[in-house]
Amino acid sequence: VREYETYQIKTSSETYVGIIREESPDMIELGIAPETFVRIDKSDIVEMQQTDVSIMPQGLDRILSQQELADLMVFLLLQDQDYVRIKDIL
Repeated sequence: VREYETYQIKTSSETYVGIIREESPDMIELGIAPETFVRIDKSDIVEMQQTDVSIMPQGLDRILSQQELADLMVFLLLQDQDYVRIKDIL
């Protein structure tokens, strides 16, 4: 889902992985955990790339019930209405 694309941002001293919560001409606010974010000055960024790795916790499929996992998938798929039609997932 576009709003939840994961980015890796490297500065000269740190590497961060997370979701862009906010961006301005001068800074990026990167969500790195629930309720945790870091503000990075764009002038400090050495490298920034989108990754294919989700920040969804590993093993979540073993923690959630089949119904909870199905509900999560429906929620994620419905975040991009142009991408999927509800009858395709039901």
